[in-house]
Amino acid sequence: MSRRQTLGTLSPSNMRSSNNGPAARVGVKESGMAKARKSMAPMADSIESRRSSVHGHKSSGPRQDPRPLTDKSYQANCIRSLITYLSSHGYPGQVSPKSLSSPTAKDFTLIAQFLFQQFDPHMKSFTKIEDEIPTLFKRLNYPFQWAAPIHGQPY
Repeated sequence: MSRRQTLGTLSPSNMRSSNNGPAARVGVKESGMAKARKSMAPMADSIESRRSSVHGHKSSGPRQDPRPLTDKSYQANCIRSLITYLSSHGYPGQVSPKSLSSPTAKDFTLIAQFLFQQFDPHMKSFTKIEDEIPTLFKRLNYPFQWAAPIHGQPY
């Protein structure tokens, strides 16, 4: 039993050819030689450049968050987006740009609990938020490490 071979590419012009023989349908020259085509396989050097840490390269720790978290305009845009989301999804508390720019621990806990309950409506209340949020982020496959705030510092 012999292996099947590709005889060439099939182009629209080959399909409309008046010749109904097999050579016209598969794009073979009249001499019977198959037209050469470029390989669709990636080049070896491009495969090497795309390897991740799973393939033997060690990572230097958790990935860095690329967002400009210290940029005031970025923060203001995020606060507006959060207020829009909370108000359109029935958040029971009052939120404003001022209260979200430096939320209290209680406000942060209530908002975080509300957001996580959007994923899991049966989620219980937080008992110790410092321990539970990193676990929840891991369950959600959050790509960056959660840095817990220093005691007394706003979230």
